[in-house]
Amino acid sequence: MQKVIGSMVAAIALTTSYGASAFELPFLKEEALALGHKLPPAYGISSGYMKVEQGVNIDSIGFSGLKFLNKPIATDAIDITTTQGHQMTEVFHIRADAWLLPFLNLYAIGGKVQGYSDTNISINKFTLPSGAELPLPDSLKDLPFRLDLDGYVYGAGVTVAGGTGNWFTLIDASYTKTDLTVIDGEISTFVLSPRLGYEFTVNQQPLRVWFGAMYQDIDQFLTGQINDLDLPSEVKSLLDIVNRSGDGKFEVNQHLTAPWNGIVGAQYQINHSVSLMTEWGFGSRQSAMFAIEARF
Repeated sequence: MQKVIGSMVAAIALTTSYGASAFELPFLKEEALALGHKLPPAYGISSGYMKVEQGVNIDSIGFSGLKFLNKPIATDAIDITTTQGHQMTEVFHIRADAWLLPFLNLYAIGGKVQGYSDTNISINKFTLPSGAELPLPDSLKDLPFRLDLDGYVYGAGVTVAGGTGNWFTLIDASYTKTDLTVIDGEISTFVLSPRLGYEFTVNQQPLRVWFGAMYQDIDQFLTGQINDLDLPSEVKSLLDIVNRSGDGKFEVNQHLTAPWNGIVGAQYQINHSVSLMTEWGFGSRQSAMFAIEARF
């Protein structure tokens, strides 16, 4: 049982060792071995790729630093509504973990993120400093708005494992931050993933398959210079009137349309140290992940 649990979590919580240690992990190793459990190597490292597509809701889009005839324009002077958006992200990551206890795994993660978030916007009202409303044409309705995302992700997580016979269960929780480079702002993400699986034997090597669910809670606050945006010509022409200095900034707050989605996955143990893993998300969030892991 523990061999199933250990190898499976190792694939999900990818691992590394940083030299010799005064103690041997996991704690309670001898007690677990005495009970007949087979434990995997305590440390490892793996690398992977993940692509995610999901819906996002734009909570607000605001502008600041704008002026009309040298008079500041209020941050809420431009009334903007949006449609439901779409976000695509690709992550290239390295994850490192260690078994602290036979059933408890801790890991760290770091990597590169790139992608985009897009929606359609409509500018409904433009209030000048005098209080008068600027007449707006219908061409400012239902226009595409896109933000390119590029940055670096880092964080940590924990996995709790259990099982009986060839059946195993895992609960994985992680918290990461993404520092953006193309625009300012950051993305904070909490992920919780319960899984239930079974181990088969294929060509005398373990093949583990599982299904489960993934919960994501993401706070996205994005900001930057208006001039850095790839805006529709209609919107750019309007903002150029009040952003002659080029100091105008934008702020976007958005969140996921649905926090939960289903997942299925598999891991094949090539040998005692190396394994391959894939996991796919379906439902409100579509994803595909591939990883290779080495344990030692």
